[in-house]
Amino acid sequence: MRRSWDTLAADLAAEQGTQVGGSVTMWRATKPSRAFVPEIPSLVFDITPCFVHGCQTALWGRKDLMHHFDVSIMQRRKQFSLTQV
Repeated sequence: MRRSWDTLAADLAAEQGTQVGGSVTMWRATKPSRAFVPEIPSLVFDITPCFVHGCQTALWGRKDLMHHFDVSIMQRRKQFSLTQV
């Protein structure tokens, strides 16, 4: 079933955030989604992703993904790792 844009907008709340370029309006989901990492299917957790205009993917952060995992970024190797906490 497809949902209308009015219904989708009701599931998002505007909030101010910061990024490299400065302040930005983000749209945080008001209803959490359930998520898991395929390699650790027994750990299921709630996430409330944020969306930023012009960004094609949802943003996860300290309140959801990073609450359950330590995240290491290896920029030169273009890799990252998640360690369950």
